Amino acid sequence: MIWSRTLFRFFPAVAATLFLTSLTACDSYYHSSDFRNLDNDFGKAANDTASATDTVPKVFELRGEFRLKSTLVPEKLEIAVIDDSLNIIEKTSAKITRNRTEFSFWIDEQEYPLHAARFKFTCTFPAPNDSLEMEFVTYLPVSKNESVKLDLFDALIGSRIESLVKQEGYSFFEASEVAGREASRLLEPQSSNKYGIENYPASKDSLEPLIYLYGRHFQEDSTFYASFDKLKKALGSDKSWSQELPSTKIADALVKHFSIDDPDYFASVYPTLKKDPDFDRNMHQAAFRIVEAVYGMPLCNFTGTTTKASASESEFDGMNFVCDFDKSADSTEHVWRAMSELETVLGPCTKATSDTVAADSATYACTGSHAWKVISANYTEIKNTTFDGIVTELFGKCFIGTENKKVHNDTLFAECRNEKWTAIDEIVFYEGRCSLDKANQKISTPSGHYYQCKDSTWKPITAPDFYGDSCNANGKVVIRDSAYFICNNGWNALNRSYTSSPADSLGSCTDSTRIETYEGIFFMCDSGYWRKIPPEILLPRNKNGRLCTNDNFGELVLYNDTNYVCSFPLVGSGTRWLISSEKTVPEEIKKQNQLHGDVCKKGNKGTSFVWSDSTKRYMGCNAESSSWLYIYFYEDYYFHPIFNNGTLENGAFINDTVYQAEIQGVRYKFSYQGKRQFRNEDFYQLTDAETDGTLYKAEAFRNRLFLSTVGGTETKALGEIDNRTASVQAYLDNRSKSYMYPMRDITFEYWSETAYTDFNTAAHFCPEGFHLPDTTGWPPIPARNQESYENTYPFKVYINGFQKSVTMLWTSVEKDDSTQYCLENISLSYNTEETNIVECPKDMYPMIQPLCIKDE
Repeated sequence: MIWSRTLFRFFPAVAATLFLTSLTACDSYYHSSDFRNLDNDFGKAANDTASATDTVPKVFELRGEFRLKSTLVPEKLEIAVIDDSLNIIEKTSAKITRNRTEFSFWIDEQEYPLHAARFKFTCTFPAPNDSLEMEFVTYLPVSKNESVKLDLFDALIGSRIESLVKQEGYSFFEASEVAGREASRLLEPQSSNKYGIENYPASKDSLEPLIYLYGRHFQEDSTFYASFDKLKKALGSDKSWSQELPSTKIADALVKHFSIDDPDYFASVYPTLKKDPDFDRNMHQAAFRIVEAVYGMPLCNFTGTTTKASASESEFDGMNFVCDFDKSADSTEHVWRAMSELETVLGPCTKATSDTVAADSATYACTGSHAWKVISANYTEIKNTTFDGIVTELFGKCFIGTENKKVHNDTLFAECRNEKWTAIDEIVFYEGRCSLDKANQKISTPSGHYYQCKDSTWKPITAPDFYGDSCNANGKVVIRDSAYFICNNGWNALNRSYTSSPADSLGSCTDSTRIETYEGIFFMCDSGYWRKIPPEILLPRNKNGRLCTNDNFGELVLYNDTNYVCSFPLVGSGTRWLISSEKTVPEEIKKQNQLHGDVCKKGNKGTSFVWSDSTKRYMGCNAESSSWLYIYFYEDYYFHPIFNNGTLENGAFINDTVYQAEIQGVRYKFSYQGKRQFRNEDFYQLTDAETDGTLYKAEAFRNRLFLSTVGGTETKALGEIDNRTASVQAYLDNRSKSYMYPMRDITFEYWSETAYTDFNTAAHFCPEGFHLPDTTGWPPIPARNQESYENTYPFKVYINGFQKSVTMLWTSVEKDDSTQYCLENISLSYNTEETNIVECPKDMYPMIQPLCIKDE
């Protein structure tokens, strides 16, 4: 039994709103497990809940925006108020406002009894000759504080939702769920077949691009709208998109549009594609998925894999493709591109290829640039276009008697292997394979290259690495082979002229805030290089010579008894030191530094916080400045009264960043989080607690103190946990029958054996002075979207095809000998969630966590 079921039974409008908020979410988020909306009088009759839902506003103004590709320009929008049968009560025309490529709308306040509305909008293509008016209809939830997002996926399922409600008797939210599943099966049948239609894992982020691509939105408006209409009418059938639309023509169009048939894809095509206002990674990858499926190509998972398109009706049938990638392309995802004619002879030249081959009267090199390049033309007499043929004409045939023989001519290096001449690297020609007996050996070749034998491979190294120059400080400069090298996370050749360097006189550049002068010019240490800077931005400087940069933006420094803040000026550009609104250092801090300044000079370890009765605040040592500062704990929201009034003075720093203090038999730890911007204060966060040999995760939040289990870093699916109890599956099965949100494909992202417990373990988990909460008066749980403050470990689960975060917690309230009440929190979107009280078997493991609250 699930108590919130009553809410859905008596208030279908609210249920629909909650469901569709989930359905329209594009992604899963970490955010609040906040139980403030829970009925404080748990167990009251269902009609007692009505007063709470009656307060949900039904009259409000409505705002929203269009989430469409630039090929669709909104021209008209009609918004209709509807009843629970989707009958129109009242219609209003909304004004569309354009801001560059973005379109938004607004209408005055009116009543929405269903908390949902019908949206009918008309679009045209932007091209001058395309004037077809395309009409789209969708049904979406509306609320006072939520902006409506109109997109093509919801428009696709709009008429199907209407049909299911009016003709088949579905409720609004049930129809939306069914239509969403049908759309997934229609648009991406391979995923539906793999996971089952009840478990479809696709989200709008992956499905919506397919609608545009199947419609070839980059071509004529009539083609696009006709394709959209066919897909819309196919919902409810068992057909897939390829049965309704010409799949081969679509794949061919995508190959041309995205220039997949261009061997220079990464060199010239991709940079242009990224500038397209409609470019997004989901659509880009979706295009490749379509081409793979239609052409019968395998998944592109491994660099250098080759395949041929196999589609008899395609103009690209038989074309050779290679799986390639490029780190500079904002992603290292592999994609297919056409092979050049030269690649069909010499082999693929990919990002991962490093090879030299002689062919067609020239020598070619591939060094991860996606294209073979001519590096020598010494073989003018040779007509054979194969590498084996070229070497054969130069050195004779490779046969059993010459097996393993190596030959060399200019930049050509070859070895006889299996009766065929094979290209090898220069280092292999001179030194042989990188074997175990040569591990870490460094070699120089006649051509002036350096290699080291590592991981059974000869790897190129720099000259300083070969000569053993130590790269122990960023900014260090050495000269090898008449070239300059700089130490910057390893030796790097300087590509610019480096005849006069401040590094020669100033030494290593390791401190990004250090400034020096060289030949009367100011230089700042920036990312391992000395960079010239104008003198005016240096003033005023503090006593330590620190420069105001982006790295220390917001920092306060003391200079001649005045505080300066690193910030942006009202006029001009660049960061600089400005007089702070906190113009002087607090007298209390001054006095503490005068009397006890020596305490902080050796670092924080062993020092203690000091309580101030006058300001009701702690002071502590700052290791970086070796001075006293105020300590900041987020008192308003993330602190607890037991830490006030000097109770932390009996603790001490166990190192420079962690402070530990024991209070009422529990040792609490606070970790340094950095200095507060624009304030001379150090920020500390409560992280964990320990008592009786048990470690807890700890957090204070709005005058409440919480302890919970310590999670792990392993990700594990529910099915991989061998010691899960049978009651888990029984609970999930019962939940699917009695509740509208069945849970599927559960994954624990913070898995450890002790992060989740059965009730018997939870009942003995809380230390003295703490307790498991009951079902009334639950306090809020720290915000999930602030990952530093998470105090529980939600698991991931698919609900209605969208992945959500769910947190389940034990309460102290028992139903019977075998059942305990639990609290279940489901994140529906970034700032929307639903809380239920559910019945949990006491032996249920895993899924549920204990959360202890400090006694008041």
